[in-house]
Amino acid sequence: MKRGRGKRASRGGTAKTRSTLQQAAPKNVPASPIEQPTEEQRRRVVYNRRDVRSEMGHPLGVAYHREPVFETMAKRPGAITADELSALRFYRAAFDRQERSPTKSCLDFNANGGGGSRDPASSVMNATPSIVEARRKVRLCEAALGKALSVMRAVALHDMSFSEIAIERYGHRPQNWIDVNVPVLIDGRQPIVDGKPLMKAEHREKIVPRSGRHRELVRQEFIAGLRLLVDRVRDLSSVQGIEEIWIEPRKDCAIVHRGVCAPNGLYRLWGGSGQVDHVLAELRTLHGESLTFKTAEDARAVLEIAAGFDKLRANLHRLEPEELQP
Repeated sequence: MKRGRGKRASRGGTAKTRSTLQQAAPKNVPASPIEQPTEEQRRRVVYNRRDVRSEMGHPLGVAYHREPVFETMAKRPGAITADELSALRFYRAAFDRQERSPTKSCLDFNANGGGGSRDPASSVMNATPSIVEARRKVRLCEAALGKALSVMRAVALHDMSFSEIAIERYGHRPQNWIDVNVPVLIDGRQPIVDGKPLMKAEHREKIVPRSGRHRELVRQEFIAGLRLLVDRVRDLSSVQGIEEIWIEPRKDCAIVHRGVCAPNGLYRLWGGSGQVDHVLAELRTLHGESLTFKTAEDARAVLEIAAGFDKLRANLHRLEPEELQP
Protein backbone atom coordinates (compact mmCIF):
# COMPACT_ATOMS: atom_id res chain seq x y z
CA MET A 1 0.00 0.00 0.00
CA LYS A 2 2.82 2.37 0.80
CA ARG A 3 4.34 1.64 -2.55
CA GLY A 4 1.01 2.35 -4.23
CA ARG A 5 0.47 5.65 -2.38
CA GLY A 6 4.00 6.69 -3.21
CA LYS A 7 3.39 5.92 -6.87
CA ARG A 8 0.15 7.88 -6.89
CA ALA A 9 1.85 10.77 -5.14
CA SER A 10 4.64 10.71 -7.69
CA ARG A 11 2.16 10.79 -10.57
CA GLY A 12 0.25 13.62 -8.94
CA GLY A 13 3.46 15.57 -8.46
CA THR A 14 4.43 14.98 -12.09
CA ALA A 15 1.04 16.15 -13.33
CA LYS A 16 1.24 19.22 -11.10
CA THR A 17 4.72 20.00 -12.38
CA ARG A 18 3.57 19.66 -15.98
CA SER A 19 0.59 21.90 -15.29
CA THR A 20 2.86 24.53 -13.72
CA LEU A 21 5.23 24.40 -16.68
CA GLN A 22 2.36 24.74 -19.13
CA GLN A 23 1.01 27.78 -17.26
CA ALA A 24 4.47 29.35 -17.01
CA ALA A 25 5.29 28.80 -20.69
CA PRO A 26 4.81 32.00 -22.71
CA LYS A 27 2.27 31.99 -25.47
CA ASN A 28 3.08 32.29 -29.17
CA VAL A 29 6.67 31.15 -28.70
CA PRO A 30 8.25 30.88 -32.17
CA ALA A 31 9.65 27.54 -33.21
CA SER A 32 13.39 27.02 -32.97
CA PRO A 33 15.14 28.77 -35.87
CA ILE A 34 16.08 26.73 -38.91
CA GLU A 35 19.80 26.31 -39.42
CA GLN A 36 20.71 28.52 -42.35
CA PRO A 37 23.45 27.89 -44.93
CA THR A 38 26.78 29.46 -44.10
CA GLU A 39 28.15 32.41 -46.06
CA GLU A 40 30.65 30.10 -47.75
CA GLN A 41 27.85 27.79 -48.87
CA ARG A 42 25.78 30.72 -50.17
CA ARG A 43 28.73 31.94 -52.24
CA ARG A 44 28.95 28.57 -53.99
CA VAL A 45 25.30 27.80 -54.76
CA VAL A 46 21.82 29.26 -54.32
CA TYR A 47 19.64 28.12 -51.39
CA ASN A 48 15.85 28.45 -51.31
CA ARG A 49 13.75 28.34 -48.14
CA ARG A 50 10.60 26.35 -48.80
CA ASP A 51 8.06 24.02 -47.24
CA VAL A 52 8.82 20.31 -46.82
CA ARG A 53 5.95 17.93 -47.54
CA SER A 54 5.38 14.19 -47.44
CA GLU A 55 4.77 12.07 -50.53
CA MET A 56 1.05 12.72 -50.10
CA GLY A 57 1.48 16.49 -49.78
CA HIS A 58 1.16 16.81 -45.99
CA PRO A 59 3.29 19.64 -44.50
CA LEU A 60 6.27 18.48 -42.45
CA GLY A 61 8.06 21.77 -41.81
CA VAL A 62 10.41 24.23 -43.50
CA ALA A 63 13.97 23.73 -44.71
CA TYR A 64 16.62 25.26 -46.94
CA HIS A 65 17.07 23.45 -50.26
CA ARG A 66 20.15 23.78 -52.42
CA GLU A 67 19.34 24.83 -55.97
CA PRO A 68 21.29 22.81 -58.55
CA VAL A 69 23.89 24.83 -60.42
CA PHE A 70 22.28 24.05 -63.78
CA GLU A 71 18.97 25.52 -62.51
CA THR A 72 20.81 28.78 -61.80
CA MET A 73 22.47 28.61 -65.22
CA ALA A 74 19.07 28.11 -66.89
CA LYS A 75 17.89 31.50 -65.57
CA ARG A 76 20.39 33.26 -67.84
CA PRO A 77 18.95 33.83 -71.33
CA GLY A 78 20.32 31.42 -73.93
CA ALA A 79 22.48 29.44 -71.49
CA ILE A 80 20.47 26.19 -71.51
CA THR A 81 17.56 25.17 -73.73
CA ALA A 82 14.34 23.60 -72.44
CA ASP A 83 15.34 20.13 -73.73
CA GLU A 84 18.77 20.41 -72.09
CA LEU A 85 17.24 21.47 -68.78
CA SER A 86 14.79 18.53 -68.88
CA ALA A 87 17.65 16.11 -69.57
CA LEU A 88 19.70 17.49 -66.67
CA ARG A 89 16.69 17.22 -64.35
CA PHE A 90 16.13 13.61 -65.45
CA TYR A 91 19.79 12.74 -64.76
CA ARG A 92 19.83 14.55 -61.39
CA ALA A 93 16.51 13.07 -60.20
CA ALA A 94 17.68 9.52 -60.97
CA PHE A 95 20.98 10.15 -59.19
CA ASP A 96 19.28 11.60 -56.10
CA ARG A 97 16.95 8.62 -55.92
CA GLN A 98 19.76 6.06 -56.17
CA GLU A 99 21.62 7.83 -53.36
CA ARG A 100 18.68 7.38 -51.00
CA SER A 101 19.28 4.83 -48.24
CA PRO A 102 16.99 1.78 -48.42
CA THR A 103 16.74 1.68 -44.62
CA LYS A 104 16.05 4.24 -41.94
CA SER A 105 19.32 3.68 -40.06
CA CYS A 106 22.87 3.85 -41.35
CA LEU A 107 23.62 0.87 -39.10
CA ASP A 108 21.83 -1.45 -41.54
CA PHE A 109 24.13 -4.42 -42.18
CA ASN A 110 24.02 -4.68 -45.92
CA ALA A 111 25.94 -3.38 -48.90
CA ASN A 112 24.28 0.04 -48.67
CA GLY A 113 24.58 0.42 -44.91
CA GLY A 114 27.25 0.64 -42.25
CA GLY A 115 28.71 -2.84 -42.65
CA GLY A 116 28.32 -6.26 -44.16
CA SER A 117 29.22 -7.72 -47.51
CA ARG A 118 30.12 -5.59 -50.54
CA ASP A 119 28.97 -8.30 -52.91
CA PRO A 120 27.05 -6.75 -55.89
CA ALA A 121 24.34 -9.42 -55.68
CA SER A 122 23.78 -8.56 -52.02
CA SER A 123 23.54 -4.89 -52.97
CA VAL A 124 20.78 -5.55 -55.50
CA MET A 125 18.85 -7.85 -53.17
CA ASN A 126 18.86 -5.33 -50.31
CA ALA A 127 18.11 -2.23 -52.37
CA THR A 128 14.53 -1.16 -52.91
CA PRO A 129 13.09 -1.57 -56.44
CA SER A 130 13.03 2.19 -57.08
CA ILE A 131 16.72 2.50 -56.17
CA VAL A 132 17.62 -0.33 -58.52
CA GLU A 133 15.66 1.33 -61.32
CA ALA A 134 17.29 4.70 -60.58
CA ARG A 135 20.74 3.12 -60.81
CA ARG A 136 19.79 1.68 -64.18
CA LYS A 137 18.79 5.12 -65.46
CA VAL A 138 21.99 6.71 -64.20
CA ARG A 139 24.11 4.03 -65.86
CA LEU A 140 22.23 4.39 -69.15
CA CYS A 141 22.73 8.18 -69.07
CA GLU A 142 26.43 7.97 -68.23
CA ALA A 143 27.16 5.26 -70.78
CA ALA A 144 26.52 7.82 -73.54
CA LEU A 145 28.69 10.64 -72.13
CA GLY A 146 32.13 9.29 -73.02
CA LYS A 147 34.97 11.74 -72.24
CA ALA A 148 32.50 14.32 -70.91
CA LEU A 149 31.42 12.06 -68.05
CA SER A 150 33.60 13.67 -65.35
CA VAL A 151 32.47 17.21 -66.22
CA MET A 152 28.81 16.23 -66.44
CA ARG A 153 28.99 14.53 -63.05
CA ALA A 154 30.72 17.53 -61.49
CA VAL A 155 28.21 20.09 -62.82
CA ALA A 156 24.92 18.17 -62.89
CA LEU A 157 25.36 16.02 -59.76
CA HIS A 158 27.89 17.80 -57.52
CA ASP A 159 27.07 21.45 -58.31
CA MET A 160 30.59 22.48 -59.29
CA SER A 161 31.13 25.54 -61.47
CA PHE A 162 33.29 25.59 -64.60
CA SER A 163 35.91 27.61 -62.72
CA GLU A 164 36.07 25.11 -59.85
CA ILE A 165 36.53 22.23 -62.29
CA ALA A 166 39.24 24.16 -64.16
CA ILE A 167 41.05 24.91 -60.88
CA GLU A 168 40.90 21.26 -59.85
CA ARG A 169 42.13 20.07 -63.24
CA TYR A 170 44.65 22.72 -64.35
CA GLY A 171 45.61 24.61 -61.21
CA HIS A 172 44.88 28.11 -59.85
CA ARG A 173 46.29 31.58 -59.26
CA PRO A 174 45.33 34.43 -56.91
CA GLN A 175 43.49 37.40 -58.40
CA ASN A 176 43.98 40.72 -56.57
CA TRP A 177 42.20 44.04 -56.93
CA ILE A 178 41.22 47.17 -54.99
CA ASP A 179 37.54 47.64 -54.19
CA VAL A 180 36.93 51.38 -53.72
CA ASN A 181 33.21 51.07 -52.92
CA VAL A 182 33.39 49.46 -49.48
CA PRO A 183 31.07 51.33 -47.04
CA VAL A 184 32.55 52.63 -43.77
CA LEU A 185 30.47 51.67 -40.73
CA ILE A 186 30.71 53.35 -37.34
CA ASP A 187 28.56 51.82 -34.60
CA GLY A 188 26.64 50.00 -37.29
CA ARG A 189 25.87 53.15 -39.28
CA GLN A 190 27.40 54.67 -42.38
CA PRO A 191 28.39 58.33 -41.77
CA ILE A 192 27.53 61.03 -44.32
CA VAL A 193 30.28 63.46 -45.35
CA ASP A 194 29.43 66.42 -47.60
CA GLY A 195 26.12 64.78 -48.38
CA LYS A 196 27.69 61.51 -49.54
CA PRO A 197 28.01 58.17 -47.73
CA LEU A 198 31.56 57.60 -46.51
CA MET A 199 33.38 54.89 -48.50
CA LYS A 200 36.85 53.35 -48.35
CA ALA A 201 39.18 51.33 -50.54
CA GLU A 202 39.91 47.73 -49.57
CA HIS A 203 42.21 45.04 -50.94
CA ARG A 204 40.40 41.97 -52.34
CA GLU A 205 41.69 38.56 -53.39
CA LYS A 206 40.15 35.39 -54.74
CA ILE A 207 41.34 32.16 -56.32
CA VAL A 208 40.68 31.78 -60.06
CA PRO A 209 41.73 29.29 -62.77
CA ARG A 210 45.30 29.62 -63.94
CA SER A 211 44.00 30.71 -67.35
CA GLY A 212 40.63 31.82 -68.68
CA ARG A 213 41.21 29.39 -71.54
CA HIS A 214 41.03 26.49 -69.07
CA ARG A 215 37.54 27.51 -67.93
CA GLU A 216 36.42 27.74 -71.57
CA LEU A 217 37.75 24.23 -72.26
CA VAL A 218 35.63 22.91 -69.40
CA ARG A 219 32.58 24.80 -70.66
CA GLN A 220 32.93 23.40 -74.18
CA GLU A 221 33.30 19.88 -72.74
CA PHE A 222 30.09 20.39 -70.74
CA ILE A 223 28.22 21.58 -73.84
CA ALA A 224 29.36 18.51 -75.80
CA GLY A 225 28.31 16.20 -72.97
CA LEU A 226 24.96 17.96 -72.66
CA ARG A 227 24.15 17.23 -76.29
CA LEU A 228 24.91 13.55 -75.74
CA LEU A 229 22.77 13.52 -72.60
CA VAL A 230 19.79 15.09 -74.41
CA ASP A 231 19.96 12.42 -77.11
CA ARG A 232 20.16 9.61 -74.56
CA VAL A 233 17.25 10.90 -72.43
CA ARG A 234 15.17 11.33 -75.59
CA ASP A 235 15.87 7.69 -76.48
CA LEU A 236 14.97 6.53 -72.97
CA SER A 237 11.72 8.48 -73.12
CA SER A 238 10.68 7.12 -76.51
CA VAL A 239 11.62 3.45 -76.03
CA GLN A 240 9.02 1.16 -74.46
CA GLY A 241 10.31 0.43 -70.97
CA ILE A 242 9.76 1.27 -67.33
CA GLU A 243 7.41 4.21 -66.72
CA GLU A 244 5.98 5.78 -63.58
CA ILE A 245 2.63 7.14 -62.44
CA TRP A 246 2.74 9.73 -59.69
CA ILE A 247 0.41 12.00 -57.74
CA GLU A 248 0.94 15.76 -57.66
CA PRO A 249 -0.78 17.21 -54.56
CA ARG A 250 -2.10 20.76 -54.93
CA LYS A 251 -3.96 23.09 -52.58
CA ASP A 252 -7.41 22.35 -54.00
CA CYS A 253 -6.91 19.01 -55.78
CA ALA A 254 -4.51 16.22 -56.74
CA ILE A 255 -3.54 15.22 -60.29
CA VAL A 256 -2.24 11.87 -61.58
CA HIS A 257 0.67 12.06 -64.07
CA ARG A 258 2.81 9.58 -66.00
CA GLY A 259 6.39 9.75 -67.23
CA VAL A 260 9.80 8.11 -67.16
CA CYS A 261 11.04 9.79 -63.96
CA ALA A 262 8.66 11.11 -61.30
CA PRO A 263 9.77 14.13 -59.25
CA ASN A 264 11.45 13.12 -56.00
CA GLY A 265 9.31 13.23 -52.88
CA LEU A 266 5.97 12.32 -54.52
CA TYR A 267 3.98 9.10 -54.23
CA ARG A 268 4.45 6.89 -57.29
CA LEU A 269 3.90 3.48 -58.87
CA TRP A 270 5.96 2.04 -61.70
CA GLY A 271 5.99 -0.78 -64.23
CA GLY A 272 6.14 -1.57 -67.94
CA SER A 273 4.68 0.88 -70.44
CA GLY A 274 1.92 -1.59 -71.39
CA GLN A 275 0.96 -2.03 -67.74
CA VAL A 276 0.88 1.75 -67.23
CA ASP A 277 -1.35 2.11 -70.32
CA HIS A 278 -3.77 -0.47 -68.91
CA VAL A 279 -3.99 1.20 -65.48
CA LEU A 280 -4.46 4.71 -66.91
CA ALA A 281 -7.12 3.48 -69.36
CA GLU A 282 -9.09 2.02 -66.46
CA LEU A 283 -8.67 5.23 -64.45
CA ARG A 284 -9.91 7.41 -67.32
CA THR A 285 -12.89 5.13 -67.92
CA LEU A 286 -13.99 5.37 -64.29
CA HIS A 287 -12.92 8.92 -63.34
CA GLY A 288 -12.62 11.00 -66.54
CA GLU A 289 -9.83 12.17 -68.79
CA SER A 290 -8.41 14.86 -66.49
CA LEU A 291 -7.40 12.39 -63.74
CA THR A 292 -8.03 15.12 -61.15
CA PHE A 293 -9.17 14.17 -57.64
CA LYS A 294 -10.24 16.07 -54.56
CA THR A 295 -7.34 14.96 -52.35
CA ALA A 296 -4.08 13.06 -52.73
CA GLU A 297 -5.50 10.28 -50.56
CA ASP A 298 -8.43 9.86 -52.96
CA ALA A 299 -6.06 9.74 -55.92
CA ARG A 300 -3.88 7.15 -54.21
CA ALA A 301 -6.86 4.95 -53.32
CA VAL A 302 -8.29 4.79 -56.87
CA LEU A 303 -4.82 4.44 -58.38
CA GLU A 304 -3.92 1.46 -56.22
CA ILE A 305 -7.29 -0.20 -56.93
CA ALA A 306 -6.75 0.24 -60.68
CA ALA A 307 -3.22 -1.17 -60.30
CA GLY A 308 -4.59 -4.25 -58.55
CA PHE A 309 -3.22 -3.84 -55.03
CA ASP A 310 -6.58 -4.98 -53.65
CA LYS A 311 -6.05 -8.34 -55.37
CA LEU A 312 -3.50 -11.10 -55.07
CA ARG A 313 -1.34 -9.82 -57.93
CA ALA A 314 -0.75 -6.13 -58.76
CA ASN A 315 0.01 -4.80 -62.23
CA LEU A 316 2.48 -2.17 -60.99
CA HIS A 317 5.13 -1.83 -58.26
CA ARG A 318 5.20 0.49 -55.25
CA LEU A 319 7.32 1.14 -52.18
CA GLU A 320 6.26 -0.54 -48.99
CA PRO A 321 5.65 1.61 -45.87
CA GLU A 322 9.01 0.72 -44.34
CA GLU A 323 10.77 1.71 -47.57
CA LEU A 324 9.21 5.18 -47.42
CA GLN A 325 11.10 5.98 -44.22
CA PRO A 326 13.82 8.60 -44.79
